[in-house]
Amino acid sequence: MISTEDEECARLRLNPGERQGDQLPVTNVSWFDAMEWCSRLNSYLNACIASEVRLVSLPSESQWEYACRAGTSTPFFFGDTIDTLWAAYNGEFAFGCGRKKPPIRVAWESGSSGLVNSWGLSDMHGNLWEWCLDWWHPSPTNAPMDGGAFNIKAQNVGSIYSHQKVIRGGSFFYGPIELRSAKRSACSPDNKGRTVGFRICCPDLAQGL
Repeated sequence: MISTEDEECARLRLNPGERQGDQLPVTNVSWFDAMEWCSRLNSYLNACIASEVRLVSLPSESQWEYACRAGTSTPFFFGDTIDTLWAAYNGEFAFGCGRKKPPIRVAWESGSSGLVNSWGLSDMHGNLWEWCLDWWHPSPTNAPMDGGAFNIKAQNVGSIYSHQKVIRGGSFFYGPIELRSAKRSACSPDNKGRTVGFRICCPDLAQGL
């Protein structure tokens, strides 16, 4: 018997985003959609290279923050201030010395700000929330020491949070305080909101495979 989850994954939409463009991030994708997409891409790549290596995956929460910070310890990889020229967020609210401006209502093209961290990654702050592998836990303190994900649901945290996945990064709809490197949030894994997307990492390759 096929579960509702499996049926949903089998029907991945070709162009789920409300806006289309080669440089626009994909929106309206659930955590299940993102996982299924990674699975299909891995199957294709492994067939091409005759390998069983897990080439792509959603990042764990700790991997995401490590990549976002890129060696920094400030609220944002570019320092203590964020500005509406540097990231896509609700500019009605300011943080640090950042300027205000009317809010934008859609995600912008990837890399539009021209800013990247020291590891070459853009849009780690704002634009879209990004799915992580982990089930949400009240604190990442007890996360696996190898950088892996919380694969077990949290206990005694309430019926809602115990069934949510971690999202990181903030989005165009939220204020700048939500975009900090350390900010954690959560979302139901079947949510297909217009403010949520994903990026992938290459976990096995990062370990030297």
